[in-house]
Amino acid sequence: MSNGTKNKVALLCGILGCLCYGGGDWLMMYGDPSHAGKLIWLTTGTAQIPQWRYVLAMVLAFPGIIFYGIARV
Repeated sequence: MSNGTKNKVALLCGILGCLCYGGGDWLMMYGDPSHAGKLIWLTTGTAQIPQWRYVLAMVLAFPGIIFYGIARV
């Protein structure tokens, strides 16, 4: 494989990795930054995120790290 082809594959895998992680971050966004209780980092908006969003964000992280690994090589 030529050097130019390797660079194109690395760029494509890097972009796909970014999309996976960006999609996971987008799923974890919330609106209400207020908090109650002792855990100041656990905001009201974070506590109201549905469980399926957490699961999907974790599922997207796996191919994201694989794409980043391929892009690094």
